[in-house]
Amino acid sequence: MDMKKRILIVEDEPLNLKLLKTILARTGFDIVTAGDGEAALEVVARESIDLIFMDALMPGISGFETCRRLKSSEQYKHIPVIILTGLSASDRERLSREACADDWLEKPFSRDSIMEKLYTYLNKMALQKDASILKIRSP
Repeated sequence: MDMKKRILIVEDEPLNLKLLKTILARTGFDIVTAGDGEAALEVVARESIDLIFMDALMPGISGFETCRRLKSSEQYKHIPVIILTGLSASDRERLSREACADDWLEKPFSRDSIMEKLYTYLNKMALQKDASILKIRSP
């Protein structure tokens, strides 16, 4: 069984998508992409996704609305969503909070900031999984 982590990048800007793919390709994780919120929802419905980097403002369904839909679903709410945005500080924090995003990153982002968020959330998920296994095993 393949236990490789799968990261979904949702980005409509080709240059940002290429940059994210280049940064994340070096991690050895499977990288899946979607160009808008509707496509992202389709990917999540058919594939096992471990973490999502999502552009905030896209044509059609925004990243905020896509995140809101994912987080309102019992099936998908556990997937960490990191919003990528160039919005002002007050707008991005408020909108990310309203969308129930796990975190956000300001554009332009750096390789270090992407990697920090990636490993923070994957480590958090691993700790939660370990804790739930311990609860099952405890008398």
